[in-house]
Amino acid sequence: MHILEGWQFSGRLLKKEKKLRFAVLRLGALAVLLAALRCAAAICVLLLRRAQPVDLLTTEASLWRPVQTIASVICCVIWYWCSWQVLLQCAKAAEMAAKRRFSRWKMLALALESLLIRTVLLQSVPLCLFGAYRLSYAGAHQTEAALWLFGGGQLVVLAVLCLLGYVYVSLGLCCMPFVYFSDPSCSFWLAPKRAMDAMYGGRKELLLMLVWYGVMMLPVVTIPWVLPRACTAVSTFFCIRVRLTEKISFDPE
Repeated sequence: MHILEGWQFSGRLLKKEKKLRFAVLRLGALAVLLAALRCAAAICVLLLRRAQPVDLLTTEASLWRPVQTIASVICCVIWYWCSWQVLLQCAKAAEMAAKRRFSRWKMLALALESLLIRTVLLQSVPLCLFGAYRLSYAGAHQTEAALWLFGGGQLVVLAVLCLLGYVYVSLGLCCMPFVYFSDPSCSFWLAPKRAMDAMYGGRKELLLMLVWYGVMMLPVVTIPWVLPRACTAVSTFFCIRVRLTEKISFDPE
């Protein structure tokens, strides 16, 4: 699906399903409220301890980290619970969802599985950077620092490669909700693989779509008009990728 085709199709879809526009806008408002909730948690800690913002990373870190973890977990559960419901509405509006009953708990479990995979992959980046820093610091106190600096440079390159791998996997896992919508009986172990297969060769087009809609939403006043179209167009793109993958797997010829 080309960008202009997706724009036109999403416009027709939103005219047909008028409730879908308000569902997407409510989801956008929820994202703002969840971000405000995290900020409110930080402000509460600062007011209770009468500390400065920088103290959250130093003297008040022992209190702030548990609070931040609890707030992040609550926000993630609420976000994934609501966002997958809106994506399901988009898939049903495009008539690309299976006509079966969907388990909300399984949707939440699949969402958390995707989050866990991406979080584990992302941890390799700061670990490599920290290793590069330690090697460079150790090399500064050695007579022959060339070997230490070389090792630090290699870890920096490895961190960049890990970051690119994280982006590659994340773009593939974005398709997981629509894999489930297409086949609700899909197992937890198979869903990530099917999502990655569905996005094989489609990541460049997805990035172009995200950049296109992101640029259109740079003027904040255009967000209420562009955001619903962007959500429905990207959702339809994922649905088409999943359908094409299923067709190829069942009919290799």
